[in-house]
Amino acid sequence: DHAFVRAYLKTDNDKYWMAWSVDGKNWNLAEPQTLGSYSGYFLADYQIPKNVDTDTITISVKMVSKAGYENIVDPTGTPEQLQAAKTAAQESLKAAYEGYQNSALKSIYQNGYDNIAKAKTMAEVAKARKAALAALAAEASGSSAEPGTNPTYDSGKTVGKVYVTVENTKY
Repeated sequence: DHAFVRAYLKTDNDKYWMAWSVDGKNWNLAEPQTLGSYSGYFLADYQIPKNVDTDTITISVKMVSKAGYENIVDPTGTPEQLQAAKTAAQESLKAAYEGYQNSALKSIYQNGYDNIAKAKTMAEVAKARKAALAALAAEASGSSAEPGTNPTYDSGKTVGKVYVTVENTKY
């Protein structure tokens, strides 16, 4: 037997995902649902134990913020793991910065480095790293360059070409 709670919720960053609990201590994320063409539904599915000794089951629900959801899905881990992720992201950013060999990018690099240091979760570290690398690449290319155009900085000698084929075949 199962007990279900289905709810339609209008979400935002403060009320991002539904969580549920039967004991008020252990919270589970509800499953997202689309009913017909209507999205925004969440489903809590609790399997009732066979040896339950009560005729009443209480399922508590609450909304979790986007930051709380991201921390549940991609937890911070230990402080050592978070620091290792920050160090790896900062080293990746440093390698990209040094690869451009352009001292005019120093402030962009430093801003990205600092944003990575401020991150409080693994998800924030990944987001800050991605944003920093994108900002560095955009500034290095002159911000308006389309992929495949010549960069405005000295990128060194061309040593080869890469051809990419993308195929979507249904059998």
